[in-house]
Amino acid sequence: YSIFDLLANEVAENKIIIFLIEEPENHLHKSMQIALSKILFNDKKYTYLFISTHSPYILYEMDFVNLIRIYNKTKLNTASSLYEVPIEYHQQKKRLNKNLAEAIFSDKVLLVEGISEVLLFEKILNTINSFYEANGIYILPINGIGFENYYKILKTLNIKCFIKTDNDLRSPKSNTKTGYSVLSFFRINKLINENLLPLKKISTNTLSRKKTLYEDNKEILDQIRNKHNIFLSEIDLENDLYEVLKDSLKKYFPKNDPVKYLQKSKHYNMVELIERLTIEDCMKVYNHYNFAFLKELI
Repeated sequence: YSIFDLLANEVAENKIIIFLIEEPENHLHKSMQIALSKILFNDKKYTYLFISTHSPYILYEMDFVNLIRIYNKTKLNTASSLYEVPIEYHQQKKRLNKNLAEAIFSDKVLLVEGISEVLLFEKILNTINSFYEANGIYILPINGIGFENYYKILKTLNIKCFIKTDNDLRSPKSNTKTGYSVLSFFRINKLINENLLPLKKISTNTLSRKKTLYEDNKEILDQIRNKHNIFLSEIDLENDLYEVLKDSLKKYFPKNDPVKYLQKSKHYNMVELIERLTIEDCMKVYNHYNFAFLKELI
């Protein structure tokens, strides 16, 4: 690649150079693949560049590209999408692309809010089918970047997408009591590009009010589940889990309120929980309405 780089520099002024690179990751350590990605996607001489790759590391620095996903079912199929890093994430391009690059090599992707969900769902899926990753299933935490940035491009690439998200409310921006915005309903409407869920503000932000909000719109939420694979929690991950494993959680954390305990140090305490979960616990979660997307994934 260094030799090609030198040759390209020599003729750059009077020729259009087209680079065709097949699987550049071969025999390269991960760190060198990432270094190569920086060169290929940031150096202007590689404006006309065609790459085939099986490595997500090669795509860490991608921007202004046309992704073509080639996969084989009974015959050769392809799907393509123009991809540009959103302007607000240009300073953290690698962070955004890291997860996306790994996801586009999968057949089904579960988008979740953070690492707690990843740890829990990996445990359950491993219990049900220890080869779930080999079967093309990937769990992607958005970590504050936003579902929409991943959801639309994955769908365009014909990758089946599932979303599990909390029932979030947003506090009023000012001191005046104007009510709480139904943030999750707004988020879902935007993802499906339809205004199916009501956006009227509610007066209180309590667990019981969130459950009522869910129950009042359950029929529509079930339709969205079936059509778009977007699964909203009645409240949040920890409360959903408590509804399924109430007795087990009380046994595992006898000195604490299980929900508050899991919410307090999410990563650390979730690790503690999954070490205690039994096969029976995992099956209960897998078969419950609150976590129906797991069965859909498998």
